[in-house]
Amino acid sequence: MSMKTYTREEVAKHNKEGDLWVVIDAKVFDLSKFSRLHPGGLAVLLDEEIAGKDATQAFFSLHRQEVLQKPGYARLQIGTIEGAKSVIKPLAAGEVSLVPYAEPSWLSPGYHSPYYKE
Repeated sequence: MSMKTYTREEVAKHNKEGDLWVVIDAKVFDLSKFSRLHPGGLAVLLDEEIAGKDATQAFFSLHRQEVLQKPGYARLQIGTIEGAKSVIKPLAAGEVSLVPYAEPSWLSPGYHSPYYKE
């Protein structure tokens, strides 16, 4: 199935409860039904910086990119932004995500355990 293309102005019209779209990395997602199930709550999605806007930075500051590839979330994509290209590149195999709490803390650069001395 071919994805429809939208303008940023079209997406901006969908910015309220029950009619909520966002742009994440040049992809348009319809969160209207998902919004009540969002673990962070509905209020986060209805924020004036998120609803109907490009939420790429906000999304990737809290989520790993693999989230959008899961079937339950991939189905929320309804199209792409006209003339925009994806800029987020997948992590290489074994590469650690820099998203806070996305990885165990002991994988984070600079981690020091007070118990492990070797």
